[in-house]
Amino acid sequence: MPEEFLHGSDVIACVEKMCCEGVAVDAKRRLRDGREVDIGRNDGLRKVCRCGRHKWTKCPHPWHFSFQWEGEHYRFSLERHIGKKLSRADAEVEAERLRTAIRAGEFQAAQERARLPKPQQPAPMTFRQFADEWRARRGYQLVRPGDNDSRLKLIARSFCQERNHG
Repeated sequence: MPEEFLHGSDVIACVEKMCCEGVAVDAKRRLRDGREVDIGRNDGLRKVCRCGRHKWTKCPHPWHFSFQWEGEHYRFSLERHIGKKLSRADAEVEAERLRTAIRAGEFQAAQERARLPKPQQPAPMTFRQFADEWRARRGYQLVRPGDNDSRLKLIARSFCQERNHG
């Protein structure tokens, strides 16, 4: 870690200048050589990577959300929370939507969602159901799709024999 980053009590001095929502208000960082520099604001949207801040819009790493409300911290990967890759504009919109939901008390964290009962799985498919589904989705892509019925009958016959004898 470069020497110009703050350490120890400098971190505390910097953190004390933060307001309740986690946004810096005229925050300065004191370097080891005594100089003070402004801390960049990111409005709770950042990337956890080594790419420079100016490269964030083009770098492939996921966006992370960071927000504090009423003493509780909310920090997580937006892409993992949403379930898809986000552009900077999409991440900003989603971050604002999350902040609004948190303030309104409507936010449900991923950990809490994980505790909810999972939806029931559909019943397992029979081979015949699978064959019909495959024929509809992919079977027509074969060089000779007319041969599919005889192929499927052969597979079904051997599959059913194995199950009956096994």
